[in-house]
Amino acid sequence: MEGVKTVVFNLELKNKYKSLVVWIMVLSILIFAILAILPSMETESMQSLVDAKLEGIPDGLLVALGIEKIPDFTNPSVCYGYIYLYINMAIVIFASLLVANALVEEESSGKIEYLYGQSLSRKKIFVEKLLASMALLLILLVLITAVAMMSLKTFKSHQYTIREINESLFRFFLGSLFTNFIFIAFGILLSSLLKILKSITSFIMAFVFGTYIVGIIGELVGKYDFLNKLSPLKIMNPLDIMEQFPSWKIVVPWLGSP
Repeated sequence: MEGVKTVVFNLELKNKYKSLVVWIMVLSILIFAILAILPSMETESMQSLVDAKLEGIPDGLLVALGIEKIPDFTNPSVCYGYIYLYINMAIVIFASLLVANALVEEESSGKIEYLYGQSLSRKKIFVEKLLASMALLLILLVLITAVAMMSLKTFKSHQYTIREINESLFRFFLGSLFTNFIFIAFGILLSSLLKILKSITSFIMAFVFGTYIVGIIGELVGKYDFLNKLSPLKIMNPLDIMEQFPSWKIVVPWLGSP
């Protein structure tokens, strides 16, 4: 029995590591390629061009793009913060699907009967797969943060210190942990209610983009500003948490809801 204690955890890591590697490679290349334009953004002509283009965009569209005010893209942390807004959405989808499919894959393929034959309960199988999914998420977040750190160190100007950049990256990391925790909880709920892979994927995508849209509505329509608190992605908007983390009165209820 000792040999089967973590068999599901190990199998899940083995089965999902290729997918993890692909996600890490794609996101790393994207981060490096975008941050490579930082030196050109520091020129006055480029900054003036960007400001002029953004000023011509309607305020509603800017909010939809995650820009409530025109950011200073010459600041490496601000530039990465804006990129990370969308990278974090991709990571949320990845983490949510990992957890949501924790049991569905085995049940739909018939592998669950084999696992039951190893004297493993349904609860133990689910817990080990959940822990494996969270381990994969942490690996992804740590490596993506390391890539961003190296990229920003390579392309930043001398007017910004590594300490300032690392402080912002740490804030983004914590904010991403929070949002992923919320969506992982939703994935767990779906995994217990649904048994069709296509349905789970559709619900995950709808929930992620739905909460993002809710945050946009809260930003655009003053009388619905309370909707900002109902959007985990909006609560931990990278450009906002660079300056200040949200009040614990907003964060704690979300952490207690799962």
